[in-house]
Amino acid sequence: MATFFGEVLTPSSRAVDEEDDDDESPDVNLLPAVVRWTPKTRSEMEKSNNQCLQCNTLIVAIGEAATGFAQTYILHQDTEVIGVLGTGLDDKDVNTFSQRSATDKVCHVHRLIHNPDVLVCLCNTHVAPEQAFSWVHKLFGSLPRENLYVSILTTIPASQFHSECPHNDLPLPFLRALRTSAYKGTPVCPYLEQPNTLTGLHAQILSYCQIHQIAAVVYVCYTDAYVYVDPRTMKIFQPILGTTPIKDVAKAHPKAEELLADIATKYAEKNTLYL
Repeated sequence: MATFFGEVLTPSSRAVDEEDDDDESPDVNLLPAVVRWTPKTRSEMEKSNNQCLQCNTLIVAIGEAATGFAQTYILHQDTEVIGVLGTGLDDKDVNTFSQRSATDKVCHVHRLIHNPDVLVCLCNTHVAPEQAFSWVHKLFGSLPRENLYVSILTTIPASQFHSECPHNDLPLPFLRALRTSAYKGTPVCPYLEQPNTLTGLHAQILSYCQIHQIAAVVYVCYTDAYVYVDPRTMKIFQPILGTTPIKDVAKAHPKAEELLADIATKYAEKNTLYL
């Protein structure tokens, strides 16, 4: 944490990827990520000067609570699915653009109709650490690096948060943030305290953005409702609706509470299906 006003912090240095375990053999069946763009999107990329998608704002929601929040407060507007990222797909597999099940193994990339510069990626499937590198490079390989703002939303079990305070005394859920050095804004919540670190897909995205000097911030929700998503956890991300440039993207949803309840019910049914 900052010790004085204006101190330059480098919290992004604690966004790391999980190290390989030398005692375990790699999973030979683990395939790299596959990206599939719609024919319309591929045509747009071919016609562009840099062979990239038109984008200045990318929102990546990882996990059920983060994707539920994005669906409620951002994607209730007119959108179109322009591509999918799959981590369990082979190049010969059929396209899965129409899938909407909570058990899908693909991440959908949405584009706002009224603001095509904004892309929202919903990642509701597990991306293994061995696949995170290719996942990030497949996505960002089609995006411009200049004038790009990236916002990452994710959730982590509160049991993984290291603090001197007992977990029972923590005001769950709560937000913490990490940013790249290119991100000049101030996050709407405290920075992630040491010795906590981030691993996995969100850490891989933040590390990529730091290396390529892309303005990016990750908001992590620590929650005790990790298995069963509840509206309280999804609503913890609400403060970011007032940040730039998301405040220019999000629109009020008159039935937000109802939609949050429906999303929580959907995932509760999915989780109890295998009990």
